[in-house]
Amino acid sequence: MLRARTYLYIAIALTLTLSTPLEKQTNPVGAVGYANVVATSVYWGSNPLNPSNVHPGDTNVRLSIVLANVGDDVARGVNATLFIGPPLTYTYYQDGVQYSASTVSKMAGDIGPGSSFTLGFTVNIDPNAKEGIYRYNLEVSYRSARELQEVKNVMVIDVPVWRAEIRVQSVLTMPTKIYPGSRQVQVRVVIVNSGQGAARDLQLRMDLKPPFKASSSGSDRYFLGNLPAGQSSSVNFIVDVDEDAKFGKYFVDMLMEG
Repeated sequence: MLRARTYLYIAIALTLTLSTPLEKQTNPVGAVGYANVVATSVYWGSNPLNPSNVHPGDTNVRLSIVLANVGDDVARGVNATLFIGPPLTYTYYQDGVQYSASTVSKMAGDIGPGSSFTLGFTVNIDPNAKEGIYRYNLEVSYRSARELQEVKNVMVIDVPVWRAEIRVQSVLTMPTKIYPGSRQVQVRVVIVNSGQGAARDLQLRMDLKPPFKASSSGSDRYFLGNLPAGQSSSVNFIVDVDEDAKFGKYFVDMLMEG
């Protein structure tokens, strides 16, 4: 009678040793690293957590550009040149004379791997600038252990310029009904900033014409200050109505400065 055979497979580890020891061992050579500097952030002002809002017509405003070394070697002697064009301008004074330049260079020094450096450029914004995103070239040059010669990279940065857009949302008088000869009438106007930029130092004035006049000096003006984008605020004016005013609906212009 034939019996079935059972096979058992066992894995064994074999260690081979050299008959003679190595006379010399060579350590592996570490790989040569390289630096890679890129622009990671662009914002107005000096605080990235609370960036400034700039407007057409602003002068001497700081544009911050963050450079980061995403490589694994030190970037040495980092220098950045911003190519400036409309609606931004760069001006400087020399011997009391004002000059303008289309390029501005800043030194960042050495930037280690994983580190960053923030550059600051002081520029002006054309009063007639349209809101939107403007693109500018930034040329960054540096050296590293791998690239013994100077490396130059040109990158594109996006610079936002926004406008505030103030609209009248509602108008209410207190009392609701006013008559010829009414005094101390409160006109409450709710305005909203529907633009993408904040309004700064906003002052409103009612352009009063007969039969309306200010109840007291300055009661036809209101200083609001700043109004961020997307927010609304109410302003109050106090007016008088002439005795000889005629019944009807009147339209009053409101002037805004800021």
